[in-house]
Amino acid sequence: MTDINLLGRTLGPFEIISELGRGGMAVVYKARQADLERTVALKILPPELSLDKSYLARFLQEARSAAALEHPHIMPIYAVGAAEGINYIAMKFIAGQTLKDIVQERGALDIAEAAILLDQVADALDYAHSRGVIHRDIKPSNMMTDQNGWVYLTDFGLARGGNTGGLTMAGTVMGTPLGKSFTAVWSSSCWSLNLLDPRCSSARQASGMERRRKPTLTTRMLC
Repeated sequence: MTDINLLGRTLGPFEIISELGRGGMAVVYKARQADLERTVALKILPPELSLDKSYLARFLQEARSAAALEHPHIMPIYAVGAAEGINYIAMKFIAGQTLKDIVQERGALDIAEAAILLDQVADALDYAHSRGVIHRDIKPSNMMTDQNGWVYLTDFGLARGGNTGGLTMAGTVMGTPLGKSFTAVWSSSCWSLNLLDPRCSSARQASGMERRRKPTLTTRMLC
């Protein structure tokens, strides 16, 4: 995990306010975009990783893959750029939690709530697949939920298809093992989304309401 700390700094038009989270590859900050007077989530690739062409390519692919997909449940990308040797992606700021955080705080969700949340993810995946893009890293930490229960699918850094081509690094396995799809085809995302059901729900029975809905990835998962 990187030790970078940019609190109080300004990168281009972005004034960094607070840290939202960090992982092995990037740090996400809450920032203010001064020229447009709006709050954004600013994802930063640490300078030491920017020197690695594979990491930088994956970082930029995340922005390009998501920016090419206009869907209400896919995280909007506002800008991509670099300042002072630091690469960044500016995204919509969501005042909420990841699905991972929700489950860790509350425990297993009931079947109805899980179906509502994951159906939104399934709609996003259906749309991405219709545009020839396979996410390949479906997991609870890549699903942001706002205070009204609206879900946004994030992190298209491993996406394959469209104009991105997909990326892996020599000698490494990219993605989270439990969430990583086996093959870059439609069924791979169905398999990955299916894994989330026992994590999010305390029941495995199918919902009658869901059976009557359109055959999205979620209904295939629940039935």
